[in-house]
Amino acid sequence: MAYSTDGANTFTDMKVSDVSFTPSPIPAMASGYMGDYLGITAYDGNVYPTWTDNRLGYCMTYVSMIQLVVPMGIVGVNASYMNDTTFGNGNGKMDFGETELLGLKMENTGTAEADSVTVTVTPMTPYITMLDSTEFYGDFAIGGSRTIYDCFKFTVADSIPNGINIPFLVKARDKKDSVWTTTFSILSHAPAVTIMSHVISDPAREERKRSSRPG
Repeated sequence: MAYSTDGANTFTDMKVSDVSFTPSPIPAMASGYMGDYLGITAYDGNVYPTWTDNRLGYCMTYVSMIQLVVPMGIVGVNASYMNDTTFGNGNGKMDFGETELLGLKMENTGTAEADSVTVTVTPMTPYITMLDSTEFYGDFAIGGSRTIYDCFKFTVADSIPNGINIPFLVKARDKKDSVWTTTFSILSHAPAVTIMSHVISDPAREERKRSSRPG
């Protein structure tokens, strides 16, 4: 079996069986015919080559499962940093009606370098509107990380509910168009109105009561 880990630029041969055999005709079949059935399938890093083999003196179908680990970078968000001082009130909270700046620490947790990575942030709620959603982060070594502050910008709706975790979707894309998706969240802050008691006022009803008294 031959496999490639660099987009088919180069290939490496691998033995799929540690037992050799000599092809020979299958009895009662066409003269000199053994068969040439070969197959291969793969899923989630596991490869399954199949072939016809007569090592036992008769033909059987053999399968050899191979775990093929392809080195790849995996870039995701490690931490988020919100700046509400430049445009907000500086209390460190994502308040209703504010405009916020956002920074992200991105980290490569994969087994290969990631080159020319661009990061895009998308809010998963209608209460957030992105004003600047994309930033170029560049190259990542294996295990490397990079933090860029104040590179994203968004506004918070006046109608945002209080005390909910607002999720953000982060997509990192490299020059090979590999895409890695991670998420983070920020807690919202807004006025929370609670009804403690109520009083019903009906002046017309009180007037009717007074006018109906006898005498």
